[in-house]
Amino acid sequence: MTRLFLIFSGILLLCVSPFNAMAQDAAAEQVPAGEVTPEGEAEQPVDNRPPLKEPSKKLKSLNEDLAKLTGELNDDERRHFFMIYNSHNMIATVKHVEKEVGGAIDACSKNNPDMADKLNARYKEWTSAVDEKISAAEANRDNMVMAQDYAKPKTIKSAMKQADGLRKETQDYMERVPVTSAEACDYLLNKMDETQDNMIELLQATLVSVPQAMQSASDDAAAARAAAPSPEPAAESAPEQEPAIEEESAPAE
Repeated sequence: MTRLFLIFSGILLLCVSPFNAMAQDAAAEQVPAGEVTPEGEAEQPVDNRPPLKEPSKKLKSLNEDLAKLTGELNDDERRHFFMIYNSHNMIATVKHVEKEVGGAIDACSKNNPDMADKLNARYKEWTSAVDEKISAAEANRDNMVMAQDYAKPKTIKSAMKQADGLRKETQDYMERVPVTSAEACDYLLNKMDETQDNMIELLQATLVSVPQAMQSASDDAAAARAAAPSPEPAAESAPEQEPAIEEESAPAE
């Protein structure tokens, strides 16, 4: 499995559970040591850095701050916040994919000069298409931050900054060793159409109008409640019968 596809899986998992989104992102980033990825890199743990502990201090701190930020919000406010938060994580992850692809393109071009023009021309098209959607997604995210009134904008931005720090910690844990065979670079080139479409599709998901997304989330929650089995009513106990009172018979005369 390529590193790009692992990242795609991490993005999709972000929306499953907002509180452990970053933990899932971290898990998606892990690649077995020594695995050669077709886009031109082999992943190796950095020897002089300690392995990440679960949960990391940054993850614990982020979850605590998210719980504090959302604890007093009503359902609609909480949904709105996590729309912002998940959109930010998706944008940041797409940017990371763009950086990784760019690094692979540079390495392939350097070691395969005959492919350089074709690789760089395709990457230029790739970034032009993806960057346009990134700009639109960032503007939409920033508008959502300014439009809400349940938290200070700086508080929301602080949570997003914490998420960025945790993501960087995970990404820095892996060292990239370029693998630039002609076969690997040709594979990378052939995957550019697919990865471009996937990135644009993911970014497009952040551009759904807020009322539409809120209604969709509300409908999903209502459907989940309706599908949940109703608790069985407790069986009624039979009324207690009062003991019969025996009448004393009159003494015989």
